[in-house]
Amino acid sequence: MSGVEILIFALLIVGEMACIYLVNNTKQLAKNNADILQNRDKEYEAEKGRNLATKEDIEEITKKVEEVKAEVSLAHQQKYDLLLEQKQLLIAILNDATKITQAQNKLALYLFDTSSRKKFDELVETVSDTMTHFFHSCNLTRVAVPIEDIDKRIEDLSVIVTLYGSHISVTATNAASIVEQFNNEFDYALHQAKTDEDKATWMQRSVMTKQKIENMRNKANPYRNEMQAEVEKYCGWLKQLYGMEFFTFKVQ
Repeated sequence: MSGVEILIFALLIVGEMACIYLVNNTKQLAKNNADILQNRDKEYEAEKGRNLATKEDIEEITKKVEEVKAEVSLAHQQKYDLLLEQKQLLIAILNDATKITQAQNKLALYLFDTSSRKKFDELVETVSDTMTHFFHSCNLTRVAVPIEDIDKRIEDLSVIVTLYGSHISVTATNAASIVEQFNNEFDYALHQAKTDEDKATWMQRSVMTKQKIENMRNKANPYRNEMQAEVEKYCGWLKQLYGMEFFTFKVQ
């Protein structure tokens, strides 16, 4: 074999080995690239999974936070509504006591008018209705308002309101009867008396009856001072409870 042939043969062998190397190297590179891509895919999926889990966790946490906030808000509102209801019950008692004192003022004015007994009868009915509502509010408040000394506060006020209101009712009832008696006597003297003497007699009787009404004007309610003291005490107690300026008023 000549030297040229040997050289050519050697080049063929080297070229074949180079091809084999290149093929193997290409396969390895392809395999490495595939592994890299696969690892990247795995990492991406893992990261995606972590991100998805994180997002779901955040949504769940946010949901629970909102639920807690809603529960707290509802509890706060319920507590506020309960305190407001309790305060309204306590004020309702004061309002009824005020109406009773106003009834005494009306009675004093009515005693200057002897034309009809109707207003006295209506006043008695008003006092009765107010007293009924007052005691209903008191009983309801005892149950609904968990304040340590609530029973004593209500009891002290109830006693004097009962005495004060009862005196108004009795006075108004008596005044109604006297006014009716006066009107009957006066009407008899003017329209039914047969003689001047009879007329004078009935006229005198009507004057005496009217005097009874006038005498009632000068008689104050004997429980006035006690009523004033208890109402002011109750107002002061409410002010301490709620930090509010409750009005005070003069009991007639």
